[in-house]
Amino acid sequence: MLEAVTGVSLQDLLLVVLEGVLLWGVIALRGVRRNATAYYDARATLKQREWLRLVGEEAYHFAERAYGGHESEAKRYQASRYVRDRAEELGVELTNSEIRASIERAWLERQQPMQTVKPS
Repeated sequence: MLEAVTGVSLQDLLLVVLEGVLLWGVIALRGVRRNATAYYDARATLKQREWLRLVGEEAYHFAERAYGGHESEAKRYQASRYVRDRAEELGVELTNSEIRASIERAWLERQQPMQTVKPS
């Protein structure tokens, strides 16, 4: 009856509605994907920074024990190599600056132990 009045079959009308719902679903999923990607990137970066800090400490202690009698450049090189090897094992990409900063942070923390605050 609808076809006789408008020239459009019920099947055609349902297909148009279904296409509209699918289009809306695709658009909604793109938004969800964008938000999920941003969340994942932020969490991954935070976890990677924590991992880098821990590996930098390991590298510093490794270089101090294994190359304690050598000059500082040799120890820094060995520590950098240690971090780079651990990163390659996990497929983590790091810049030389990030590696050096993690090792120097560990060195600074070792040189300046935490100061305790006395209650007043």
